[in-house]
Amino acid sequence: MVKLRFISPSEEKFIRKDIYSKFGAKIFEKIKNDYKLMVSEGKKKSIFLVPPQLIEIFKKIKPIISPLFLGVYFGDILKNELKIHIAAIQLISEYSKKYIIVTGKGEQTALYGRNIPLKFVKEVNIPIKKGEFIFVRNELNESIAIGKFLINSEYITEIKNPNKIIIKVIMDLGLYLRIES
Repeated sequence: MVKLRFISPSEEKFIRKDIYSKFGAKIFEKIKNDYKLMVSEGKKKSIFLVPPQLIEIFKKIKPIISPLFLGVYFGDILKNELKIHIAAIQLISEYSKKYIIVTGKGEQTALYGRNIPLKFVKEVNIPIKKGEFIFVRNELNESIAIGKFLINSEYITEIKNPNKIIIKVIMDLGLYLRIES
């Protein structure tokens, strides 16, 4: 049976730590300013970001009927990590300054789940260190993927080979199209 409940302090601490390690210090606090976290618990623990207005409605209807989920699906708590859902990419990226802009060809590459070479990178927003998670945005500033930077961004100008892969794509919106039913 699935039960929707408010997040526990230990779960919140775990999520804060995971988000901090992947995306930076203040992302989780910014998310918490705009949303309440709820857990839908059954066979797995799914996290939802719920606007405060929906919390009031939830409190009123809970004695009558308990919904299975509410708000924006954020991800699942697995054994020792938060697996962020692809649908949360745009929402999280709005709070982050760590992103790159790719060309149209770079967007296509990312949406196919392929790693991104230097020649498809149009702009690096801020200095990024090797191994840091970043958001990949298209030319319309829409977040389309999460990637990991494979070099320090300060060395981009020293790269002679435009085909050198500099971003490993971890998760992308094209996943929806590639999943077989």
